[in-house]
Amino acid sequence: MACGCGVSLVTPTPSCTNCLQVNSQIIKCDDAPTPCGDTAVIDLAELNIATACKDCDVVYSIISTEAPGVTATITSEGVITITTGNYYEQGKLWEIKYKVDCPCSLLSATASVYVCMDNPCDAECRGKCNPCTGNCMVVPDYTVACTELDGYVNSCGDTGTLDLTGIITTTECNYGDVTYEVTAFSSAFSTVTVSEGGILTYVTTESALPNHSYDISVKVKCDGYGIEETMVVSVCITSLCDGVVCAEGQVCDECTGDCVAAGEIDLNIEI
Repeated sequence: MACGCGVSLVTPTPSCTNCLQVNSQIIKCDDAPTPCGDTAVIDLAELNIATACKDCDVVYSIISTEAPGVTATITSEGVITITTGNYYEQGKLWEIKYKVDCPCSLLSATASVYVCMDNPCDAECRGKCNPCTGNCMVVPDYTVACTELDGYVNSCGDTGTLDLTGIITTTECNYGDVTYEVTAFSSAFSTVTVSEGGILTYVTTESALPNHSYDISVKVKCDGYGIEETMVVSVCITSLCDGVVCAEGQVCDECTGDCVAAGEIDLNIEI
């Protein structure tokens, strides 16, 4: 939506004589412009009282606008044009501070216009969407199966890698960089890192039990639009001993899959 946005006053506007009364306004979410370059126009002179400036014309100016949500221009007569940025945040009121001066006196006053944005996201979006298209960034949870060749690890300080770019869909991040951040991981891993290119690397500890799964949480962000989602990568610990039959007096070594004498293995695996 552009011009004609619904405006509600934060405070009542009682009439007064020989006064300068400047009020704050809100553009409500249901009547708001959409993100990514939509505009709203308000004539602030119709909403304020400047009877104290009877000997001269009042002058309007912008003090500040709140990035990255909005920018604004204003005429000296008080017609403000608000333009939305490439960013959306649910229910956020973006603040624009403006000032009214009475040049023929020492009178001046400030107030704000608060701008919400119409929600561009489909209900199906698990997280935020691209506010310029309304489409979701697809960041699903993923499971590395116990028998999967890509990303599998055993329980003996093994290192696994997983390319997250083959799992997620970031076509809605066609502006700005996609960044990755590991936010949490199970104690079954000693270290977990993710590269700038989305390669997840994890190292197991001896507390990781074969044929059990352990979680890693990764936040995927599209900084240009303020989109972010958290995915959970569940890694199953592969047992190298599944199907291995050892001779009497031998056991299977989970670190190698080989049969060794029973006393040669340190079975220090905590459950």
